[in-house]
Amino acid sequence: MTIEQIETHWQKRANKLSITELELELERLPTSPKTDNEIVGRATLMRRYLELTSANRPDPQAPPPDPAGMVEVTIPSGGPSCVQSMTQPRKYFYSVIKGDRAMISLPWPELRAIIFGTSGTAGLNGGAWLACNPHLQNRFTPNPPPPPPAPLQ
Repeated sequence: MTIEQIETHWQKRANKLSITELELELERLPTSPKTDNEIVGRATLMRRYLELTSANRPDPQAPPPDPAGMVEVTIPSGGPSCVQSMTQPRKYFYSVIKGDRAMISLPWPELRAIIFGTSGTAGLNGGAWLACNPHLQNRFTPNPPPPPPAPLQ
């Protein structure tokens, strides 16, 4: 058999194996191969093993994903540099400086909770957040109009 034929044989074999089966097959082959069949087989199995194990890893050169539902907002003067998530343990959202403003990307439910849940507390209230982000006011569900007054009798 030629080297190309040996490699084709090992590639067909490696493509059928799972990661666990590849590990077992690599353990079966000698660590110091002596024949062409062992050398090509070990190299082909290892290449396939690395393809499968690295497929789940994120590409370090890829830009970070843009999570759905994230809203970029301006932080009011004197506001926080990071916000802890209320729904995900040990998850923090950090601010970045863009131009002369501090900005932070938050999920919509978290931002809504900050705006409507900080009244009567120390620090910034929801009005300060809305004043810095007036473009977001239209996204909130408006209160229904008051009922008409009762007719006078």
